[in-house]
Amino acid sequence: MSISERNDSSLIVSFENALKCCADNLSDYADWELKSAELVYCAGNGKKAQPPYQDMEYDVSPCYKFVLYNANDNLCYSAYINAISGMFVRYYKTNG
Repeated sequence: MSISERNDSSLIVSFENALKCCADNLSDYADWELKSAELVYCAGNGKKAQPPYQDMEYDVSPCYKFVLYNANDNLCYSAYINAISGMFVRYYKTNG
């Protein structure tokens, strides 16, 4: 899909449903604190999506990005939920 080929969607998953999906996919044994939330674009659709290389086609979708603090390990994590499908995309440790 090139940048000129896009799917227009006026409906996105609600913030509340995206946050619920995020909570459902993370550990029940951690105390998560929401630090920030924003709507961003994500490239790739796998947990370990690689950055696009020249002449490669990539799936780009709007996603909710949640930055969460885990008091158990004293680390921050970024979690991504696809804003169109409502599906969990990936999460990883971040610098807060």
